[in-house]
Amino acid sequence: MSVNDNYDLFLRPEWASFNELDECGFKLDFIESLFGFDEPISVSELEEVYLPLAALLIKHIKIKQQLNTAIDKFTCVPRLKKPFIIGVAGSVAVGKSTTSRILEYILSNNKLYGLQVALVPTDGFLLPNEILEKKNIMNKKGFPESYDLSGLIGFLGAARQGASMLQAPIYSHHSYDIMPGKFLTVDQPDVIILEGLNVLQIPKLKNNTSTKQNCVADFIDYGIYVDAKPEVIESWYVKRFLSYMAKAVSDPSAYMHSLKHLNESSAKDCANKIWQEINLLNLKQNILPSKCRADMILFKEASHGVSKVYMR
Repeated sequence: MSVNDNYDLFLRPEWASFNELDECGFKLDFIESLFGFDEPISVSELEEVYLPLAALLIKHIKIKQQLNTAIDKFTCVPRLKKPFIIGVAGSVAVGKSTTSRILEYILSNNKLYGLQVALVPTDGFLLPNEILEKKNIMNKKGFPESYDLSGLIGFLGAARQGASMLQAPIYSHHSYDIMPGKFLTVDQPDVIILEGLNVLQIPKLKNNTSTKQNCVADFIDYGIYVDAKPEVIESWYVKRFLSYMAKAVSDPSAYMHSLKHLNESSAKDCANKIWQEINLLNLKQNILPSKCRADMILFKEASHGVSKVYMR
């Protein structure tokens, strides 16, 4: 797909000029907690990239709220509070979680917008390892078939209807599995940021009934795709892999503790193999094809900084 056919391209300096706030009061020491492993921290990244994005999202949120009010008047049927759902998609290790945490911080900041925001990673709806092993698809974790899709759709449907005290499962990267008995509670927020590999994907057509299936993308009000060159994402993935492995060496409870015998060269080979055979394959088959459904694409350089913004 030629992304320029359906999007307006803004280079970072032009995009930064859309920042509507003069003084934000961001503090570097706090911002560091928003970023993921080995990602450079800068106030300028928030001010030049994410504040204009948040300002645009606020416009969409307000328009959607006005539309909901108008529909309530038209039907004379008042409905429960409906959240505005932002989907953040992209490859493994591309920085989806960082983007999501930054947006959560800005949109919920009382000095800026003061919205009630819930951040929900779709990792929590991965099938437990026990089930993946029974299905013999542990090597397909992150692929569409590895998710409890009905559970995720049910959660989103209930959230869209304004249900209160919803619970979403929590995934642990430490144990590489769902955490038994642990849940994230979502209680009628203004905004849900849904972050994951699969948030913009639609079912592949297999038969005439497949088009009748609901999918996660049906619930997204605004979709953001975090992008970078595959070889750059691979380098980030390998770095993250080595970091996780180093932390797991002395921790038998960590999933990667079983790799403690590997030296650095062998660990890199292992990470590259996983990337090539699993994550890159998933990226090509399932994640990249969903990019064309994003309302916005944030393109990142090897420095992790966003250099280009594509807006539908």
